[in-house]
Amino acid sequence: MFLSESNAARFWGLRQFSGAARFFGLRKFLAAALAFLCAPAFSQNVSLLEQSSQKGQTLYWDTLAQSGVLEKNGKQVSFRADSNVILLDNEKFALTDAPKIEAGQITVSKKFIQDAEDWFNLRPSSGQNFKVGAILIDPGHGGKDPGASMTHKINGKNVTVKEKDVNLSVAKMLVARLKQAYPQKQIIMTRSTDVFISLQQRTEIANAVKLKDHEAVFPILNSMMEEEYTTESILIAKFIMDGLAAQIGNLSSPRGIKAEEWFVVRNSNMPSVLVEVGFVSNYDEAKLLNDESYLQKTAFGIYNGIAAFVTHFERSRGFTGTK
Repeated sequence: MFLSESNAARFWGLRQFSGAARFFGLRKFLAAALAFLCAPAFSQNVSLLEQSSQKGQTLYWDTLAQSGVLEKNGKQVSFRADSNVILLDNEKFALTDAPKIEAGQITVSKKFIQDAEDWFNLRPSSGQNFKVGAILIDPGHGGKDPGASMTHKINGKNVTVKEKDVNLSVAKMLVARLKQAYPQKQIIMTRSTDVFISLQQRTEIANAVKLKDHEAVFPILNSMMEEEYTTESILIAKFIMDGLAAQIGNLSSPRGIKAEEWFVVRNSNMPSVLVEVGFVSNYDEAKLLNDESYLQKTAFGIYNGIAAFVTHFERSRGFTGTK
């Protein structure tokens, strides 16, 4: 910047002055240049969290991946920190100002906000929206199959903690919340009592759910935290993990999301996850699993995860179809 035509002329014009003039003039010039270079650069960006809230947009942010999604009017804008490329409705790319991480928060330019709003305000596509028509809760084990079982001395008494009992308790609490929140949806349990149901029967129950056009069904299988690698299953698992972390993260450490070929997940013709709520063989976790207030928090965490996913799925117009 200092070698613009006028500045260059002034700089080289110093040679016409005396030695003292040249010295002080040069020092003054360098001081001015240093002051300019050291002046703080104030960001013109604004908080994306605040802006999205003001404009009625829903913001999802993945801290680990440094990426996020904005949703409004059934449309999506996917973005990544420090990238000027955004993805619109998972269909096409566009260029805008790159979001930044500043002082621990996501900041964006006014152009980014306007580009997102322009996309959200476009006439929605004529495609039919998908909705979650049914949620199936499958408490693992039951009847002659107790699952894992362990006896511990809790509060001076020998207490046998059985996996089938924990699963059923959490499932009942979860179903009660889901029915209250979604009276228009089918909330189904594979078992509501201590009975044995084979793996084949469980998948048959899930696959037999009757849906209307443009509806989807999601089974939540209460046993172990595994999931099939489909877009929906990964998102369901992530939302549930976030919900559980918020409720019981200070009491039980999350063990992450894994992928395995579990029978019920593999053979259910829909997105599905298996949720592990603890190990009865671990004394500390067994004590928690014997505490009704802890189970209530666990059910609430799973519920919050499901609710977040349902909102995400339905606002994004169902990012895949029913099968």
